[in-house]
Amino acid sequence: MKNIILICAIALTITGAISAKVFNSQNAIASISTFLQGDAKIQIRPEELPAAVKKTLADDKYNQWEITAVFWVKSKTEYYEIMMKKELENKVFKFNKEGKLIEEV
Repeated sequence: MKNIILICAIALTITGAISAKVFNSQNAIASISTFLQGDAKIQIRPEELPAAVKKTLADDKYNQWEITAVFWVKSKTEYYEIMMKKELENKVFKFNKEGKLIEEV
């Protein structure tokens, strides 16, 4: 039993060390704990969005908006949460990986 606990502790330590290098330092601990719980919200760069989402964002409806932050979200479903601003207006757009708008807040 002690061996199993030791192996688990080592695996979590190694996973944490590797993940901390992959995620930026501000989000590392939150991202790791969220990922271990089965849900994830990880900040990504706009270039990392799927091609279908990028194509949607190039449409006239969105191309005047400036992207301020992008998150890949996995909970019950997988989607991309994109925070955008246009002049003084800020909105959050949620798209599935096919580029279809799920929600606009």
